[in-house]
Amino acid sequence: MSVPDKSNDQMEHLLPVEVEVYVNPDGSVTFADLEADMVSVARKLDPGWMVPPVPSTAQSAIGRKGGVMGKIEHLWATIVQIVRDQVSIIVMRCEVSRLKIKNYDRLVRTVEGLRRALDTQKRALDDLYLQLSDRDEQIKKLQGEYASLQQQRLQSEADSLAAERLDVFKRVQAIAVQLPTLRTAIDDGADVAARDVLDLLAPFNEMLRDFGFEMIGEAGAQVPYDPNRHRPVGRGARAVKADDRVRVRYVGYLYKGQVVCKAEVVCVEQPEMVAEG
Repeated sequence: MSVPDKSNDQMEHLLPVEVEVYVNPDGSVTFADLEADMVSVARKLDPGWMVPPVPSTAQSAIGRKGGVMGKIEHLWATIVQIVRDQVSIIVMRCEVSRLKIKNYDRLVRTVEGLRRALDTQKRALDDLYLQLSDRDEQIKKLQGEYASLQQQRLQSEADSLAAERLDVFKRVQAIAVQLPTLRTAIDDGADVAARDVLDLLAPFNEMLRDFGFEMIGEAGAQVPYDPNRHRPVGRGARAVKADDRVRVRYVGYLYKGQVVCKAEVVCVEQPEMVAEG
């Protein structure tokens, strides 16, 4: 007779145990003395197993049932207990393995999540580097455009200044051309009329008006003294008060309403004298 082989997906195979049984001619049954075999089987299942002492109750049972049959039952009960312990150990190992697999799966998911987050951060960093590169290109482009505009502005200012100077020269061209000839004639003793000089300088006054300059007073005119527009000169200059009658000696000029040159005036009551200083 043999013990059936029981297996499970999560358990190791159990060792088979064989028991020899003899049937006597008189019909009685005799079991072989397999105590040593039973001990070897038990030790295969658990190398540290020792044959437990037979309790007094078991000894009495062995005495009643016979020595060999009692030993077999005792060893069989021991083997069953060992198998149960081994099955418990196997089940425990399977549970530990299951927990390990579960924790491993959780760890794998965590690592995968971290990898996805790292990939996302890497893509964001790459995008940032790309944006920075584009920004640097835009800055370089704007700097180039600014330098070009600056150069154009400087060139435009230079052209405008040259055009203004050329316009001024055209306005005073007659003076610039005739004045040296007039000076040479005077040096040679020629009699030059004052009217000729005034006619020669007429374009200069027109140019000043076109540029936005406005005369303060008329030469020889008597006007009330205005300290903001007049500068008194000559005898009695320090005694001149606002609204006193003064005579314009040299005209002044305004530019866009601001005084750029005050007119020189003298007191009417005092004879006109050459300005001191």
